[in-house]
Amino acid sequence: MRRSGVDPAFKRMIAEGQRARNLSNLYSDQERALDQHRLKVELMVRTLWECMMEIGVTREDVERKMDEIAKRGWAINPNGYYRICPQCGKKVFDYTEQAFEAACLYCGTTVPMYPGDMEE
Repeated sequence: MRRSGVDPAFKRMIAEGQRARNLSNLYSDQERALDQHRLKVELMVRTLWECMMEIGVTREDVERKMDEIAKRGWAINPNGYYRICPQCGKKVFDYTEQAFEAACLYCGTTVPMYPGDMEE
């Protein structure tokens, strides 16, 4: 007697394949987000470096300041980089491709996201 329907082992195999594709897509999305953040940081660093050179800051000055900040125990807190939306007052995190701006998820207001402007 033949069974009707799809073999349960085949269904499990299809489900595992779908989970693998979902994980692959998630990884790709995270990788793209990291690439976007890295490009923003590179733009910011280049801009600051050129501004500092124009006013006479030397590489030694920068290295001395980096050492000073590192000794204070400074650490990166990715959850700490947000601004308060001026329209609705909600936290706005930088998850966009735009350099130095984000949109509030609640009201859609464009919010500037300049490094160093973090809420404390």
